[in-house]
Amino acid sequence: MISKPLLPSLLLAAFSLSACREKQTLFDTLDTNHDQKLSRSELENAVADGLFKSYDANHDGLITTAEWRKRDPDGDGSFLKQRDGNRDGTITRAEALASIHRRGFCQDIIQQSDRNHDGTLELSEAKVWISDHPEILERLRIGD
Repeated sequence: MISKPLLPSLLLAAFSLSACREKQTLFDTLDTNHDQKLSRSELENAVADGLFKSYDANHDGLITTAEWRKRDPDGDGSFLKQRDGNRDGTITRAEALASIHRRGFCQDIIQQSDRNHDGTLELSEAKVWISDHPEILERLRIGD
């Protein structure tokens, strides 16, 4: 089980499927192979995309310390440092994706919510996860 206080709030926020409550188009957007299921890689890509939509203010494909602090001034300062694989002071999409994968956040979501145990999330399973984690809805908007 994911410990909410230990999990960076950004990662909790990243899987924002709030629109799934009202329409299926966001789910369809995240379901890039159109199999009506969200795989771990599809979720990880959505989290990375949401991260950059929220934090990469100048849209240059890099998240700097200044951009991070502007969006999350009271956040954990080690967040950026832990994800900056080459230690250049920025996070690239590849570094973010590697960190998301390594930390297993999306796998944890699937394990918690995959009621039919097929290793993916169907729309109904994704809706349940979102309703159980309302705190994520305000942070990142995937698919906006």
